[in-house]
Amino acid sequence: MAMRSRTFSAVAVAAAIAFAGYYFFSESGDPTLAGFVKSKPAISIVFTSRSAPSSLRAASEIGDYSPNAIGAKSTGQPQWQANDGRLRILTPGGHVRELTYGKQLPDGAVIIDVMSPSVSPDGNTIVFAGRRTSHNGGRFRIYSVGIDGSDLKPLTGGSDDPGCASAPPLRFSSIGEKLSDAARRSLDFDDVDPALLPEGTLVFSSSRTPDTNGADRRAMQIWLKEPKQKPRPLTAGRAGDRWPYVAADRSLVFSIWGKLDDVIGADGTGLVRRDPKGLTAPTDRWFGATISPTGENFAQVAKVPSPVWRPRPLDSGNIVFMTPRAEAPTPFTPSNENPELDVFRVGQAPLGTVTSAPSSLAAWAELPALREPPVSWLNALAENNRPYSIATPSPAPGGVFVAAAPVAADGKPRPVDYGLYFAETDGWSPSGEPSGAKLVPLFDDPDLVDAEPVAVCERPIEFAAKGLQFPTAWPADENKSIHLAGGKRYFGPAGKVENRQLMEVATGHFPGQTPAIGSGPIFAPFATGSIEKIAFYTSHRDRYDDPDQVIVPGRLEKLLEVAVDRKNSFFEATLPVGSPTLLVGLGPDGKVATAPVPGKSALFYAYAGDHVSGMRAGGYVFCTGCHTGHTFTGNSIAERRK
Repeated sequence: MAMRSRTFSAVAVAAAIAFAGYYFFSESGDPTLAGFVKSKPAISIVFTSRSAPSSLRAASEIGDYSPNAIGAKSTGQPQWQANDGRLRILTPGGHVRELTYGKQLPDGAVIIDVMSPSVSPDGNTIVFAGRRTSHNGGRFRIYSVGIDGSDLKPLTGGSDDPGCASAPPLRFSSIGEKLSDAARRSLDFDDVDPALLPEGTLVFSSSRTPDTNGADRRAMQIWLKEPKQKPRPLTAGRAGDRWPYVAADRSLVFSIWGKLDDVIGADGTGLVRRDPKGLTAPTDRWFGATISPTGENFAQVAKVPSPVWRPRPLDSGNIVFMTPRAEAPTPFTPSNENPELDVFRVGQAPLGTVTSAPSSLAAWAELPALREPPVSWLNALAENNRPYSIATPSPAPGGVFVAAAPVAADGKPRPVDYGLYFAETDGWSPSGEPSGAKLVPLFDDPDLVDAEPVAVCERPIEFAAKGLQFPTAWPADENKSIHLAGGKRYFGPAGKVENRQLMEVATGHFPGQTPAIGSGPIFAPFATGSIEKIAFYTSHRDRYDDPDQVIVPGRLEKLLEVAVDRKNSFFEATLPVGSPTLLVGLGPDGKVATAPVPGKSALFYAYAGDHVSGMRAGGYVFCTGCHTGHTFTGNSIAERRK
């Protein structure tokens, strides 16, 4: 992913201060909040103040789609909700203003809870997830408001919004009546984590595709809504795709929950589900990824052993993110259902860092030790020498804005102690020891959880005058006939995927590839000729249309195989539209190809099982490499297709 212009610049900061100056410096703000201001920021900050820290949680609540789920008589388990949530702005003059509290929407309803705000590239509009006093069963939808608090309005969930991609599980009204398919589709989903492209396209995370991937949690994907168009899915995740952020080159940086039970079977010939004797292990890892807003390019930006939540690019070219404390149990196990009540850390790593390979590494194998730690940590201490829990980092001029709370004597932070702070990005620690970086307090409402700060300024992001231009292999309404595995035949909408760099050394230049002993790279390419075929599998989504079973779990099915041009290390495939796909590379012996780990007796397998991919009708996707940490180089699609 090419970051062709910095997140912030001196010009951008000056423009932001000038553009915010007249209104904010002449506005006294809410006098009841003035005493909570600790210091004046260099730039205005939009943030949330809530009665609970639930927006710090990554995954949706468990138990949502089970027969006895809380809310089965409405629209399922509440997600990320707080009793009270307010969108606020802190100005360089030290004034705080309410942007949503007590204000009416065009239809007279009131926003009662908010989360995940972001600011438009021109610095004029805030988009956020909100819950209102009526309609939609208390679910989150996307709203916008001007930085001066004007023009509060909904962006999703209106009468013209088709809602869910298919009917969610059967629900009943408060008087015991079955809700219709249409009613459930319009109600039973959450839209959160919005961001805007310069030309007005809305990007957000949503549970509009009913699915749990066997985990009994709502799956989340990244969705797009172009101006005057219906929402459409951009990613195909079966667990959780969260927190998209528009980078300077228009690419979207976000978090993926790679939770898949599909492993290479004991005989090594392909994928199976939940095999305790499998050659690889199931994945359960959050990592930072990027995708172009038109979907044809996908890559990782930070893949380390720690979960990578809310990844954001910094001026330095590093990625900053939040993660649980080092010794925390694996996120979202029964022993750690609510990580927002535990300790968070904030770290930064060079763009493209790959030091983890949970799906392609042989089961229970270990990677070599690295020469240098890839992640540095913001390990600041409070006045009583207790550490802080630090969360929700966001780029700021010269550093980052964060939410932080000192850890109490019981080893946990008090949620209401979370306030807003600024930290420089220099002086962070490569270990768990306290760093030289300091937290500068900005604001703390003692009765609410203050978090999710976002700088208000103009950001230089490439503008597409003609809107999104989706690469196409053929017209979207052109059906294709495809011979599938097992003698089956498919006729319907399809797209094209190709790879012309199957054996290219793409990961050798990435950070985190130098072992403590030897020269690396750790993720070596597969040898020329070691992959003869590519096998595609469909990871079918759960179904909710069976009259006798609430959830019909999705199954794993082999889709098709395509040959690899051994001379040019090239393949192309035509794939059906509609189901998430996985792929593996097969060697001359019919088994999944392997590559050695330098200095270890472990193996990498030609399998990227930490995410699934989707295909749109007539779409074109370029796949880079067959190795861990595949990426794209920033070249145009046209250059790659030559």
